[in-house]
Amino acid sequence: MTRASNWEPSRRLDHRIVRELIVVLARTAFRIWGRLRVVGLENLPRTGPVVLAGNHASYIDPVLVWAAMYRRRRAFGIAKDDLWQKRVIGYLIDAIGAVPVKRNAPDVGMLRAALGLLSSGHIVGIFPEGSRTTDGKLQPAHHGVAVLLQRSGAPVVPVAIIGTFEMWPRGTKRIRRVPLTVAFGSPIHFDADTSRAEITNRIMNAVAQLMTANGRPTEPPPTLAREEPEEGGAQARRTRRDVKLSPMETQTASES
Repeated sequence: MTRASNWEPSRRLDHRIVRELIVVLARTAFRIWGRLRVVGLENLPRTGPVVLAGNHASYIDPVLVWAAMYRRRRAFGIAKDDLWQKRVIGYLIDAIGAVPVKRNAPDVGMLRAALGLLSSGHIVGIFPEGSRTTDGKLQPAHHGVAVLLQRSGAPVVPVAIIGTFEMWPRGTKRIRRVPLTVAFGSPIHFDADTSRAEITNRIMNAVAQLMTANGRPTEPPPTLAREEPEEGGAQARRTRRDVKLSPMETQTASES
């Protein structure tokens, strides 16, 4: 199984061919079946490190965002490590380029790999909510996205994913034909002293505003009130151990 502690982007030719084939097929399918509409792609910086943060309603989400970004930039995502237990799926995820993460547990190896990608000027995608919504509403987010932003200094681009809950919601097998929209918001920069709670709340508010502006009226999730203590000290160490880095369950990627 691939581990985050020794993970690095694949440079294999077969992986690149498979990645290109998947994204072309996915983009074509979404255009035909979901009448895919992409809004605000110009908000995605062409160079430099960026964190993508979007709402999560369906297994379709990561592939949809990946298809929407096709030929703009390549982005890496984060996937739960048990996906590599299935050989074919593991191969496809390696081809796409996702960092494995331990589900519902702090993962220093994943954080190190994601920060390494950002320090090299790449895009890393994450679903702050961590899991798919059960009712179509935004869920309270974990602080994992804030950890990445604090430690990397990268801007975050909020992403609104609309239509996937109606197309393939959690707990169903039938895929319905509904319009799909992916909207990219303007980059948000945070000062070094911004708390994790404020970062997470502002991101989820931005996602809610994007969804509302693009035809899906949405309220932001409950506000996170807990402030992170200053670095150092026993309480700070306990807080860092409790941080859960919420996985983007598969990768949103393409190459320009």
